[in-house]
Amino acid sequence: MPSLVEARSSNASFRPDYIPVAVFIGGTGGIAAEVAVLLARYTNGRIHVIIAGRNRLDGVKRLTTTSGSDSQQLLREFVFCDASSLRSVRTASENIHKLLRTQGQRINFLVFSAGYANYFKSFDTMDGLDLQLMMRYYHRFKMAFELMPLLRNARDNEQDANSCLFSVLGLSGLLIPTGAASAVYMDIMIEEFASRERRNLIFTYTGQVDCSLVLKKLEYTLTNVCPGMVRTAQLDFAFRSHWLFTPFRPLFDLFVHATTVSAEESAEWTLFALFDASAEGKGFYRRWNHGQELNAGDASSPERKSLREKLFMHSVLEMHAEELSITSD
Repeated sequence: MPSLVEARSSNASFRPDYIPVAVFIGGTGGIAAEVAVLLARYTNGRIHVIIAGRNRLDGVKRLTTTSGSDSQQLLREFVFCDASSLRSVRTASENIHKLLRTQGQRINFLVFSAGYANYFKSFDTMDGLDLQLMMRYYHRFKMAFELMPLLRNARDNEQDANSCLFSVLGLSGLLIPTGAASAVYMDIMIEEFASRERRNLIFTYTGQVDCSLVLKKLEYTLTNVCPGMVRTAQLDFAFRSHWLFTPFRPLFDLFVHATTVSAEESAEWTLFALFDASAEGKGFYRRWNHGQELNAGDASSPERKSLREKLFMHSVLEMHAEELSITSD
């Protein structure tokens, strides 16, 4: 497990002989936004950055903090993407393809951080999908699949081709499934984790499922990161959700500062995990909060392969996912 100083030192040694392309899905705030800033810092601004999300104002503000050299034309673009909508996700993928046609039609770092959690109620999207599943898995699969040619192009040119997903590895999340798609998903996951006592406890939405994509396609490196407890606006919002908590604010602040790390510190360890995975090139990684590698499990067993094949096919069909051609209009 690297210390923060070691992670920073390792990250500072990143000196690519090309201008990287980084795409952040949900990078308007939190850890992913800090990763974007750090990538720009360690490359001295020599990086193309695209941020996709719903909040254009925050996205544009974040892009201004990644400003690069005036002597080069470097991409700094915001793409609107509502991760709860299949149509919006598809449109965002198409727009990202269009933006990158003049930048080698490639992606070197694809970071997913958009998410949603509700442990008490279930909501459906306009497409009739469970909102939590859509935000924590389906939109990630769909965009990763549609942007696959750009990652493949980077790999074929012997450049970094790495995707990163933030998740809650090791922490149980209550899922109340609704709809046929969620039922199929749950059946496959229950078969994968047959030893679990409760049907509605699925604690590795992104880990096991997105692993199916990378193991099926073997096109790039995927790093699944659990950042642990991080001081972000989302954490603060959870406390401010009811006025009854207000008198306890000082105690809450003391507790938070004693048990969490800043988003910038978490981003350093996340970036360390990304660079380390690119150097090793194993295909699939799980990383804990300080960038240390976790056991990814026996992904090569026939049983796991069969289950991931089912999951892969289910996801492709349910998301109407297809690779977008890098030469299409």
